Amino acid sequence: MLVTVLVTTYERLDLAKRAIKSVLNQNHPETELLVIEDGSKTGLQDWMNDNSPTGTKYHNNKTNKGLAASRNWGIDNASGEYIAFLDDDDEWKPNLLNEAVANLNTLNQKEKSTTGAISFGIELMKNNKTVAYGYQKNSGNLERSIKSIGTFTLSSSSLYQVSALNAVGKFDEKLKSSIDHDIWMSLAIGGYSVLTVDKPLVTTHINLRTRLTNNPMYRLKNIEAYLNKWLPAYQKWFGEKNGRDYANQYFARVASNLAINHCLRGELDNFTVVVKKMFKENPKIFENLKFLTESLLRETLFYKMPPYFISFIRKLLRKNKTAINEAGIK
Repeated sequence: MLVTVLVTTYERLDLAKRAIKSVLNQNHPETELLVIEDGSKTGLQDWMNDNSPTGTKYHNNKTNKGLAASRNWGIDNASGEYIAFLDDDDEWKPNLLNEAVANLNTLNQKEKSTTGAISFGIELMKNNKTVAYGYQKNSGNLERSIKSIGTFTLSSSSLYQVSALNAVGKFDEKLKSSIDHDIWMSLAIGGYSVLTVDKPLVTTHINLRTRLTNNPMYRLKNIEAYLNKWLPAYQKWFGEKNGRDYANQYFARVASNLAINHCLRGELDNFTVVVKKMFKENPKIFENLKFLTESLLRETLFYKMPPYFISFIRKLLRKNKTAINEAGIK
């Protein structure tokens, strides 16, 4: 099975090289590599001419068009049945694509046609040390899963069926953030499922991940744009009031992560701006305090625990959540 891989990069030559090498080191023999630079000029194309095999495609957007537009270029130029998106600050274990194909080949034709994506776990590294493992929470039918536990995605961890992406209209280029959650929602509305593999085959370097901007209101505005797009779907699923509450809760959860990150970096003015906006959009005081506490613990304490202990706790919590949902208890 031919798999297309798109590496997206902007102004980060060394990181892009590392990501590309992790694709070239895959032990899956049928791999098409596409690389797109979003308007930057780093000399990457010259490096690829010397280090990439024949058939590798390089494209430069000339101007900065954003991640959604870059991914859509990859979809339009993909020859594979499936496409995977690798951010330049992530890398893959050598067997990721082989594992993906092996798991997809266990599905019958009907199951394959409705499986929009297959998703792996991630290994979180900070200063070249493993600090945690993360696993995909959404599994099976995406609409049912999102209704039950919310929308969860992990960086660079999914392979998508190209025909499914085309069927749902690809990535929304009007959105400047939340595009992974957006495509997840599009697949959910389209009736697709996700196949989950609990193996951490993606390495995410959390100390290298960058923010879209230091302006918190810009980030919050883009989250609101995403929620305004999907509010009608939430209200169709949960009813008018509960759908609005669902959107407010999503906003508060994301805002709490943003607020704590600003706080830990000593940016107290930005922290205050985000928290005020958070409480304005979601007036549930104790729920907001819960989100802030969870974010603080995750950033300061959780990552200091042994990685395998964190993995065990996360799996245990997920199993308990599944059991509760199957029992019909919300």
